[in-house]
Amino acid sequence: MQRWLPLVLALSLGLAAPLGKGLVIADAGNHRLVELSPEGKLVRTVPLPSSFRYTDDVFLAPGGKVAYITDPEVHAVAAVRYPGGELLWAYGKPGRPGPGPGQLDNPDDLVLLPSGLLAAADIRNCRALLLTAQGKLFRTFGRTRVSRNGDGYFIKPNGAFPLARTGSWSRKSWGTT
Repeated sequence: MQRWLPLVLALSLGLAAPLGKGLVIADAGNHRLVELSPEGKLVRTVPLPSSFRYTDDVFLAPGGKVAYITDPEVHAVAAVRYPGGELLWAYGKPGRPGPGPGQLDNPDDLVLLPSGLLAAADIRNCRALLLTAQGKLFRTFGRTRVSRNGDGYFIKPNGAFPLARTGSWSRKSWGTT
């Protein structure tokens, strides 16, 4: 348990900076987001949808009106209205990990790319996903549940990026240019 100022956090793993005004923290064990001012004072807490119980990452969309969250324990990623906390969409089948359509297994991070797509590591499935801003699957990278040293594969099922034999990573192939 961490204590910061008068606020008790069960376990904070993810941070995002909204509009240059302080921090938003994913308070994993308390099922909420916590916003602190630049001075470290509590601004607000945002309860998360009940289907999410261990949200450990948070990233904010430009403008700060949408928070992208991940929950590796329920195997889902989502977008929630910020600061209201209402679920906008979710990808993954909460409580049902797997490699099938619409399933994730231990997702990590849901990062907005310059193209407007969202990237997520699907760790135990040895793949990375690109989702649209509406939470629809756009593209998958890697070979599902196959980790090996070769072009287009993830060497280890830990969320790291795949590299070509040249050691380069193509931004164009990820839709980031």
